[in-house]
Amino acid sequence: PQQPPPQQPPPQQPPPQQQPPQSGSMAFQHDPNFVSAFDSKEGWRSHMERPTAFLDEQLSKRTGRWDHLCNVCEKAMGRGAQDHLCSQGHYKALWQNMSGHGIPPPEIAAQMASRPWVQSFDVPGGTYVFNHLTGGQQLHLVDAAPSPVPSPAPSPAPAVNGVAAASPPAPWMQQQLQQQQKLPKAVHNPGYASALQSIEEWRAFMESPSMLFENFLTENNLLGVPCAVSGLQMDHGAHAHLTSEAHWKELWEKFRAIGLPPPDVACDMTLNRRPWVQCIEMPG
Repeated sequence: PQQPPPQQPPPQQPPPQQQPPQSGSMAFQHDPNFVSAFDSKEGWRSHMERPTAFLDEQLSKRTGRWDHLCNVCEKAMGRGAQDHLCSQGHYKALWQNMSGHGIPPPEIAAQMASRPWVQSFDVPGGTYVFNHLTGGQQLHLVDAAPSPVPSPAPSPAPAVNGVAAASPPAPWMQQQLQQQQKLPKAVHNPGYASALQSIEEWRAFMESPSMLFENFLTENNLLGVPCAVSGLQMDHGAHAHLTSEAHWKELWEKFRAIGLPPPDVACDMTLNRRPWVQCIEMPG
């Protein structure tokens, strides 16, 4: 009897390729085992080895830099994110910061906004967000608005009942309106009094507005603006400076001398009358 032909092995499937991070989705998943990892520096290094290597790759690819600032230590990561974030010095600084107000449970730690353990890095087209506890990472891109198509100047409308119709804005007025549209959109947060009680609460309080302010300065080529509170140059950006312990202490000392204003007074944006309001001169 004839033997059946030998079966051919199934073709090998190529290994799955890692997809590039999509805006708003998790680029690197959270690891909830950060609590046990805190027990030793070896455990922490093992916990952070993979996410920090991925962070290094993303920051280097997107910015061409290695020396980004660590918000926990307030130091530049001169040898890259993995070398710094796995180091004993960073491990101790993070442990001390978290011991001050308690280590959060995993479901709270995994939140990626307005938390002192979450850091945002500016990248072209948006921000790259890193969670110092879980290693989770997110990419947020801002969709570029299409350039408006220039339209011919409208003809003046005919007069109605002897009253001429309104003319289009003069060029200088159009320029002023465009400048106003560039201003950062943010509302006052009256919770500053409680936020000033600790550096952790202050960082969480200023996380979003300081990032918005930094993006505004960057878009308008206004980098290197000095801080009106401390008088220091914001060399590492407005976000890093305004959420730093040094700025928090300086602001606290000033208000301890003059007293904290009530919210209705604190929200007064009148120039040259309030020591907590800073005016930035823009070109044009």
